[in-house]
Amino acid sequence: FLSKELRDRFFAINTGENMENKYTLSVLFINYEDFWSKVVYYVLGKGYGHASISVDDNEEIYYSFNFKGFRREKPRKHEDIVSKSVCYKLSVSKEEYDKVVEMIDEFQSRRFEWKYNLAGLLLSRLHIKRQKKDHYFCSEFVAEMLQRANVAEFKKSTAHYLPNRLEQEVKKFQNLEQVIFNPIQRSYCA
Repeated sequence: FLSKELRDRFFAINTGENMENKYTLSVLFINYEDFWSKVVYYVLGKGYGHASISVDDNEEIYYSFNFKGFRREKPRKHEDIVSKSVCYKLSVSKEEYDKVVEMIDEFQSRRFEWKYNLAGLLLSRLHIKRQKKDHYFCSEFVAEMLQRANVAEFKKSTAHYLPNRLEQEVKKFQNLEQVIFNPIQRSYCA
């Protein structure tokens, strides 16, 4: 859960630091170099194999789905197996931001009930929609969060947005504030 203390620390809510009433959501796309990520990479049509969302200004903690279900992730912890990544920072209103935080809190409170939507992921590649109660794949979850918070409106069901397709849509958002290439990647410098 995101306690009030953490919200105040990370997001400067009600502290006077955010005078413009401007908030940021970060959407991260990653391609890992482990076996399963390579399988997903080729099945999904290359590009990025994973998507996640953060409400943390420091971008340390992201939320998404993987084969284990709903997860609170720390991508920098795995930077040694990241081949590429891109982070899109979206400027949102307080209401949109609070809605995403509220939904994350709800997912966190029921984290053991959520499952990975593998069938939906594979069928989405074939342009077949399969939404199942309490099941998501990573980019479906991120798209759903953005849509339910009124940050974005998608032309198709969120179940049709694989990481690469979602990344193409996020690039076009009017509220796109910043793009950071390879924010999570091992250092090649000695």
